[in-house]
Amino acid sequence: MAIVGWSLASSMLGCTTREQETPPMQTRAAENVSPEMRDRALRGLHSEDVRLQLEGLRFLESFPEVKQQQLSRVEELAKSGKDAKVRSQAAKILK
Repeated sequence: MAIVGWSLASSMLGCTTREQETPPMQTRAAENVSPEMRDRALRGLHSEDVRLQLEGLRFLESFPEVKQQQLSRVEELAKSGKDAKVRSQAAKILK
């Protein structure tokens, strides 16, 4: 029993120590994103697939500097997107 209690206590201590050692999150900048991820998001933005459009818009929401390059497409989706969610997300990004 003492070994089980010691093992449990030491594993619990290890968990709290690991949580404290976690480095703070880095700020997200477009240059920190792989070119493949960025290209995929931008292709999705120009896709006819609603799900891919939403993914592209969410990507732009996280990276405002990329949004400026795609502003005309975001405005187009806000006005004439086929899905209400796409229009809503695009309008949210434009604010």
